[in-house]
Order: sequence, then structure tokens, then C-alpha cells
Amino acid sequence: MSILDRATRLYLLVSRLVLVTIACAMLVVMVGANAWNIVTRPFVETGIMWHQEVSILAAMWVYFAAYALTSKDDSYVRIAFLVERMGRRAERFFVATSEILVILFHGAVMLLTLKALDVVRWSETHVLELPETLFFVPLIVGSADLALTETIHLLRRWLGLASARLDPAPVATGEGG
Repeated sequence: MSILDRATRLYLLVSRLVLVTIACAMLVVMVGANAWNIVTRPFVETGIMWHQEVSILAAMWVYFAAYALTSKDDSYVRIAFLVERMGRRAERFFVATSEILVILFHGAVMLLTLKALDVVRWSETHVLELPETLFFVPLIVGSADLALTETIHLLRRWLGLASARLDPAPVATGEGG
């Protein structure tokens, strides 16, 4: 197994574990904040306002982590039946072109989000007075990971390495290919 093969497999495995951990933890935070609000609502007249800010932030992490996990598995919904009927050369062209466009899109999202941080750098949320920049972090992390993951998938295809759908076992044992 080449160093590139091992490194890309390791990145996909480790980043998958990190994203699953983040998504699960943020789901617990989101559900916990809403449950707390529901349970305490009969005892407090106006409800607990902070739960909305916490829920939105947690939901953003869940969404972008789940989307990045879809990318890790290379399991986007595709209209493959059209491309497959165009011949092998056309199929390779359209697959590569779509992957490059996805990489460029997520790279642009990341760069534009970083640029948007200048606008909200001094803003705070209304209730908890958290920095508004916290709401941009999941988007930056998610888009950066998506761009890197798609680059890995494209690179692996170009180099003729094993499928992008990776079994974690070869990384851990040093076997497979």
C-alpha cells in the first residue's frame, strides 16, 4: 500500500470518526436544550430564550457534519444511467468534471464564508451574547472538509487506487488495497 493510499485512507477514517462524534454530540446538545425548554416552560412564563440560539448552532454542526459524512462515503445521489450510456470516455469526463465543480464550489463557500467573518466579527447573539462568528465555524469546517474529501476521491480515481468507499480495516491493519 502506497504512502498516498494509506494517508488518504487514514484522513477519511479519522475525519469520519471526528464528524460522527461532532454530529452525535451536537444532536445531544440540541435535543437537550429543547427538552430543557419544554420541561421548564410550565414554570417560566416566557420560556427559555437561549435554547433557540443553542439549537440553531448545534443544528448547523449536525447538518454540515452529516453532509460531510455523505461525501466520505461518496454516496451522493447521481443520475448515473445517463452518463453510463455515453461510453467510458464520456463517463470519465463527466465524473471528473462534476468532482472538480464540487471541489471548486466548496472551496468558494469556504473562502466566501471566511470573507463574511469580517462583516460579523463584532456582532453578538441577542440572548447569550455569543460571537456571531460561531455560526460560521460549522460552514467553514464543513466546506473545507468537503473540498478536501472530494479532492481525495478525485485523486484516488485518477491514480487508479481502490474505491473511495473505504473499509476502515485496511488502515488499521496495514492490509488491503
